[in-house]
Amino acid sequence: KGPLTSVKAISQELSIPQAYLAKVFQCMVQAKVLKSSRGPMGGFKFLKSPSQNSILEVVNLMDNVSSSPLSTCVMGFEKCDNTQPCYLHPIWLETKEKILERLSNTSLLKLADLMQNNSQWLVHESPQLSRRMRKVLGVYEKRECKKKL
Repeated sequence: KGPLTSVKAISQELSIPQAYLAKVFQCMVQAKVLKSSRGPMGGFKFLKSPSQNSILEVVNLMDNVSSSPLSTCVMGFEKCDNTQPCYLHPIWLETKEKILERLSNTSLLKLADLMQNNSQWLVHESPQLSRRMRKVLGVYEKRECKKKL
């Protein structure tokens, strides 16, 4: 929840292109994760606490997990499933389930805490990053909103 934060301020602190970040935030607004307010004092804020939003929820806004690498053969085979598995299929199946579970069970607040406590997570060290992450967290990967939010 908290105060409104501008896209410009966040993009500068995270070194993310402002135009891209604005699109990400608009996807999050459409999905009712963020609230936006226009004007000189405008910006974005969470509609509910970051502790109630999972990383997976945000990833799903920007990427369809069912058609992502998490849902395809790790070896790249088109015909790989439970009936025709590749050699790595059982290992990859278990691994991707753990990844999805971890993303689903990790809140955005927890991610901000991890980033604050483990500077190796940061692309560049910035003491302001975690505070900003607590206000508004976006996904840094060039994607468009999924059609159905």
